Amino acid sequence: MSPTLDRSPLLLEFKRILGEEASGTLTVRADDCTRELVFFQGKLTRVDSTRPQEGLTTILQDCGLISGDVLEEDDEQFAELLVSRGVLQRGEVDFARLHRMRIIALSLFSITQGEWTFHAQKTTPESSLGAAIHLADILSDAVSSVETHYYFREIFSRSHPRFVAIPPHARSRVYERQSSLFARMQHLDGRSHEQIRAELKIEEQDYWETLILFFLLGGVVFPGSDTSDDVKKRREMIIRWRDHLESGQIDPFDLLGLEKGATPAQVEQAFHERSRDFHPRHLELDPENELHPVAMKILAQMEAARDTLAASPPPAPPPPIQEAESENPVKRAQVYFQEALENKARKNYVEAVDCLQRAVHLDPERAKYYFQLGLCQMHLPAFRKNAEQNLLKAAEMEPWNAEPVYHLGVMFRSAGLRRMSEKYFRKALEINMDHTKAGQALREISGTAARRSRKNRNSFF
Repeated sequence: MSPTLDRSPLLLEFKRILGEEASGTLTVRADDCTRELVFFQGKLTRVDSTRPQEGLTTILQDCGLISGDVLEEDDEQFAELLVSRGVLQRGEVDFARLHRMRIIALSLFSITQGEWTFHAQKTTPESSLGAAIHLADILSDAVSSVETHYYFREIFSRSHPRFVAIPPHARSRVYERQSSLFARMQHLDGRSHEQIRAELKIEEQDYWETLILFFLLGGVVFPGSDTSDDVKKRREMIIRWRDHLESGQIDPFDLLGLEKGATPAQVEQAFHERSRDFHPRHLELDPENELHPVAMKILAQMEAARDTLAASPPPAPPPPIQEAESENPVKRAQVYFQEALENKARKNYVEAVDCLQRAVHLDPERAKYYFQLGLCQMHLPAFRKNAEQNLLKAAEMEPWNAEPVYHLGVMFRSAGLRRMSEKYFRKALEINMDHTKAGQALREISGTAARRSRKNRNSFF
């Protein structure tokens, strides 16, 4: 029997897919419609829907890329036809696909009646391996759902939250206000919901949105709140550890869910919580179950890990300045910038633009972010106006730099606007008289204009 949306919310399945970096197809049947979401290594790579209003053609129309009177049954084939005939650029279609994936994924969280299934597969068809969306990007918007709050608050309202570390790449995907609030919550580990809210002086809505989001990202746990999904996940961890047992020793920090540098008190507390959570009774394992003896061996390994870590002095913690830097939006913007340059080198301009927009949001004082954003948007015809604005912004922030001005000339020349391109090439030479490319471009423009003039003089008309 398939799980139902009212008993097994999709947010929990998204949490599992993200945490396990799972690959496979999630099929959701609701509202007389079937939607399929394809995941590869924990990222959303493709969506399909039987609802015409959620087709790629409709998204292209909403983005203003094609006229509103076009309707095709085979969206993908039609989009490829438009690209092959030069009506649309590849980047525009890729952007529409990403936009469609996000819209359909977010729409699922407002559905309360229906059923879903997930079919795991180790390899994903090559046709699904294109632009992908990190699930943290989707979850950071999904937590604003009112239905989401009621479900999780009912489950976790009687448990004190515990805060653990999450991968930096997941944390960097959420909004700055969410990340900042979570960082403040981490200093109040183990306190009640009321105590945390009173200490931080935050609204109830903001508190639960942040708490639920980082629970889904794996940064918040609620001891004693066993759900069927929790039991299933812990059983899967037992199976993973069993494979390690056969090949050698399990990492003690992994067993106890600790980071390097944990104090003896933290080691002891983690051992008691883990030994309870992974006891066969809490895993709902009968003595006849094949995992029962494995769980008992894992408990023995946990006890040995506790003894090992408690006897070893913890390494010195990093200086406070490093902790502050890890929360610094400027550092996170640099990560996005480097990721954008890698995407740009691979000509993945849609993903590069997404990373650069995030970098600009986090650190709006860097001219190079605007400059690279403008360069990438130049390759997406639908964003040429945005490209002009960002290149002008970069030129304004660095008036001594001729590159943004020169590339404005390049963009206008490719659009056939000779006078505008000539204007910016001349301005680039005013800034840097040795700018070879700007000088060559001006000579080419002048040569073209001269040839046109001679042709007109030789004409009878």
